[in-house]
Amino acid sequence: IVICVLLISMQMYNYTKFMQMRDAVDGNTHFAGTIIDGVDISNMTMEDAVAHWETNIEPQYYNRTVTLDNGMSVTALELGYTSNYKTVIADAWKAQTTGTLAERYAALTRPAAGSGYTVTRIMYSDDVVDSYVANVASGIDSSVKEPSITGFDHDALSFTFAEGSPGKVLDQEKLSADIRSSMDSGGGSVSLSITTTQPKYTVADMQSMYGLRAYAVTNASSSSSSRLTNIRLALASINGTLLQPGEEFSFNAVVGKRTTAKGYKAAPAYNSGEVVEEVGGGICQVSTTLFNAAVKSGLKIVERHNHSMPVAYVDKGKDAAVSWGAQDLRFVNNTSEPLYIVAFMDDDKRVRIGFFGRLIDDGQYITVESKITYTREFETEYQFNAFLLPGAVEELQSGRNTYETMTYKCTWTAEGELISREELCKSTYRGRNRIIEYGP
Repeated sequence: IVICVLLISMQMYNYTKFMQMRDAVDGNTHFAGTIIDGVDISNMTMEDAVAHWETNIEPQYYNRTVTLDNGMSVTALELGYTSNYKTVIADAWKAQTTGTLAERYAALTRPAAGSGYTVTRIMYSDDVVDSYVANVASGIDSSVKEPSITGFDHDALSFTFAEGSPGKVLDQEKLSADIRSSMDSGGGSVSLSITTTQPKYTVADMQSMYGLRAYAVTNASSSSSSRLTNIRLALASINGTLLQPGEEFSFNAVVGKRTTAKGYKAAPAYNSGEVVEEVGGGICQVSTTLFNAAVKSGLKIVERHNHSMPVAYVDKGKDAAVSWGAQDLRFVNNTSEPLYIVAFMDDDKRVRIGFFGRLIDDGQYITVESKITYTREFETEYQFNAFLLPGAVEELQSGRNTYETMTYKCTWTAEGELISREELCKSTYRGRNRIIEYGP
């Protein structure tokens, strides 16, 4: 009987102990002493612990802010912030719900049960920081803008300019490092490191660098009224032409066909060594003046023709003949800047053509020089004419020498020292013999 009583008592004790252990570990809250990152979550359900973290713990981390000195700001959340707090809370809960009843009770009754949990946080992603910095730079970085030409006043013969602006470059590598450091230390302010580059030139500099590049003048004061009309019409067609870098100028294309409908008149012109009346006669003085101005401006001559015989308004070898559908004057703006052509006749009947744009570097200038390389004097032929009076003599044809010339483009320093002499073009002016008739 005594033994039975003892056995029953032991069973009752074990049952009571079992019920105590089960009641102790079967609660829906964390064990007493469960601490995560120094925060006691004892007696909190897992859901309560997650809600507490979301409301009271995590915001102080993901709202950590870095403010830039240009007024922009960014939070850790925007920079790729991550936290494993949900996993840590779940692991703490799992620790008291995994294992046998005795193992779970032993964990509950150990001193500081459930302590030692740590949340791992990553305040930013390096890639996101770099992307953010690149976006900041896109609003700051700019190229240096030099002053620029906004127009050309043909009346004042001057350029107008727009101011330039400095270039800015953000030091992205430094800003990325500063943002990371600030985030690691709790947030704060960082300064932008910006390199500023000023324009190389000012508007005042530009004004001294642009103007009349070169010009040429010929005298038309001995011309007839009709010839002067033709010259003025051709000049008007050319005046104001803007020639962009690399662009070719064609005299015939710009001036067009010379017709009476356009106001052109018949005037003396050269044709195969003879002087004839031709609509548009005289405009070769315009093409000649333009040719010389273009050469002196340093432009590349593509097409040029000399007259069949020398002209009075320019030295031999410096003329440029044009005719519709045959001879043209063409040149290319081989500079890196636009050029404006100004062409007019002044009150003293001088034909003036100038190229306005960037001046030739270092005060250099160009001249057009020609040299007669060959001369053959004309001979006199005598022809009998029975219809003349006895002893009478008449000149049937005047004589004209034959000339060959070489024309040079000469470049000089500002001090007048010759830099180069380049062959520009050859010209041949064919002569003819003088013919004298005599009577019986």
